[in-house]
Amino acid sequence: MTPRLCRVCNDRQAMPSRIRRRDYRCSRCIHQSAHGQARLARYNAGAARRRAQARSNAKRIFVGNTYHSQAATAEQAKRINAHVKERQREFISRFADREEAQGAPAR
Repeated sequence: MTPRLCRVCNDRQAMPSRIRRRDYRCSRCIHQSAHGQARLARYNAGAARRRAQARSNAKRIFVGNTYHSQAATAEQAKRINAHVKERQREFISRFADREEAQGAPAR
């Protein structure tokens, strides 16, 4: 089946849920319309936005740049993230030391 392209930009594919409703716009063009802008303004002014902001990024646990999970408190997440970063630094330094010992240039 041929993918249904956006009727506005004719570049990106329309989402299946939009195709079912016969609204053939891609995710980028939906938000650029006047209705999309008004919907975003209503969301930013409402309680849902405030609830989303209350779920703080400070509680999130990352492994590298990848989101892993969420801790119970911001302090706990800070300690876990610091521990993960330290373990990564240790691994990189061990790897560099091993390369130098073998005579290969360190990266």
